[in-house]
Amino acid sequence: MSQHINCISPIALDERVHDEILSMQKPDLMIVVAYGLLIPEWLIEWPALGAINIHTSLLPRWRGASPIQSALKSGDKETGITIMRVSKKLDEGNIIYQSKLSTEGIKNTEDLSFLMQEEAKVFFKNLFNDATFDLSGVPQNHEEATYCQKIKKTDGLIDWNTPALSIFNLIRAYNPWPMAYSFINTDSRIRIIEAEVIEGDHHFLPGQIIEFTKKHLVVACKKNALKLVKVQLDGGKVITHKDLFNSGKNISRFG
Repeated sequence: MSQHINCISPIALDERVHDEILSMQKPDLMIVVAYGLLIPEWLIEWPALGAINIHTSLLPRWRGASPIQSALKSGDKETGITIMRVSKKLDEGNIIYQSKLSTEGIKNTEDLSFLMQEEAKVFFKNLFNDATFDLSGVPQNHEEATYCQKIKKTDGLIDWNTPALSIFNLIRAYNPWPMAYSFINTDSRIRIIEAEVIEGDHHFLPGQIIEFTKKHLVVACKKNALKLVKVQLDGGKVITHKDLFNSGKNISRFG
């Protein structure tokens, strides 16, 4: 493989750019990152070595548009990156390389994305330094495939009538976008930036406040409870639970 690899990153692919692209110098390899549409077959086959894609999950798990968020939201113990051949069907190409990452201690999607970038660098360093690197890959087990969809802003709405762990996972999955949120006293929206699960039985209804002091803000969930560490009111900056308490804002319940 040439040490100087020409790569293209498609932004808007349609018939209008077909002739323009094919008039360019033929690249050795096309590398696709975070491109949410199917790539036409003619473009996949144009580079001498074809096209490969960096996918942020351990395929065939979480094919689709939101693999990082889906892994965190579902509470997966591990995830990772997959380097795969680009195929005519979404995320179904042969797997060239995979690297696993633990989700333990991961605070949010942004943190996990950074770790995945570092893992991808390892692969490409080896690829560009090895002229014999095999890019053929091995087929995926399509029977084990799971899928994820594009995220909407409304997906961040917290349902307190679910276990605290599920809400915790949603909070870290949707940070920095679209952010998990709830309502105070049913009308004032509040974003939950960071939280911790508090295990133990309680007699409170989901959404009710178990404790609100300078030390803790704890909200009841269907199972266990959630301690809110950092929050953000509409139009405000990110604050701690202590700042919220000191603000004197009256809070009767969440939801």
